[in-house]
Amino acid sequence: MEKPLFQLNRLKNIIHYDAENYCGRKSNHVFNHKKGISNMKKQLLPLAIIASLGAFSMNVHAEPAQALLEWQGFVGGVFNTDEIALTGQGGGEIQEGELNIQPDGTFITEKGIVVEAHESVDDGSGNFEAGDALYNGDVDWSLAFTDISVEAYDVNQLVVTMNGAEIQKDTPVTTAVGNHIVNFAVNYPTTAEVSPGDSVTVYATVLAEPAAGSL
Repeated sequence: MEKPLFQLNRLKNIIHYDAENYCGRKSNHVFNHKKGISNMKKQLLPLAIIASLGAFSMNVHAEPAQALLEWQGFVGGVFNTDEIALTGQGGGEIQEGELNIQPDGTFITEKGIVVEAHESVDDGSGNFEAGDALYNGDVDWSLAFTDISVEAYDVNQLVVTMNGAEIQKDTPVTTAVGNHIVNFAVNYPTTAEVSPGDSVTVYATVLAEPAAGSL
């Protein structure tokens, strides 16, 4: 094995020899040397471009993160006829009710929904709206549709009442003149598998029409 001092002297001789030969070489050697460097750069440049394009391609084709967004809403209101228009208490908008739900899923109405049957008046453009006066005649009220937003509930077990008395689907209940302000409530007397934080909504469609006769 060569000693370090000998290696250092040998390296100096090599450098000295290369320096002398470099100075004595013809210009075409210098040209060839530069050409070699130029060719090396030409070879390295495409490789650098390919490498950068490869990285860019990976970014372009990367799978994006995704999120599904959903909005829900309910358009309230009523469909008035040319005889009867339904309103909330005092002729205002019909308000939402409130439920008192127990941990076992049973619930009762905390706040009922007041509905009034008013005389319907034409607003001058063929649309009917509620007049100030209540309907001047007997009214048949009936329940057309019910539903509960949570699948754990059986809608057939839902009890709907009008002025405290149960009202059945498609079975009219009549109110006489002067008594067309009614209060609807719901309750669910059997248990259901619900979890804390569940949001429960009860839907009901009620109909009001001039009475065909007293019941």
